[in-house]
Amino acid sequence: MLDDKEYILEILKDMIEAMGYEAILTEKSSEAFRIVQEDYRTDGRIKACILDQTLPGDLYGHEVARKIHEIAPDLPLIASSGYVESDVMINPGQYHFSACIAKPFDSQKLSEILHSNITEPGA
Repeated sequence: MLDDKEYILEILKDMIEAMGYEAILTEKSSEAFRIVQEDYRTDGRIKACILDQTLPGDLYGHEVARKIHEIAPDLPLIASSGYVESDVMINPGQYHFSACIAKPFDSQKLSEILHSNITEPGA
């Protein structure tokens, strides 16, 4: 999960772990690239990435998605934003995203998105 706000990462982590998944958190796009690249070269434990779209002083989420897609083209990417009327949130597929979720997060919607993009918890 990539978001520039630690408290959002913690909330999302709690929600995801309550669903039976493991969460890896980062506030920096460069760290997200490194984590995905390392995982892709080794065990492939990461089954999806949730990427915030607004990262002040860093790349936008859709730019991060493009770079991650180059590393791991089959990895489901989920756009996250409070700006639900942005083009990325309206047309996620055009930006390498398989889904999107609006902030504030709804646990039922998040569960549906994860279950439709990941075959089994912890897999």
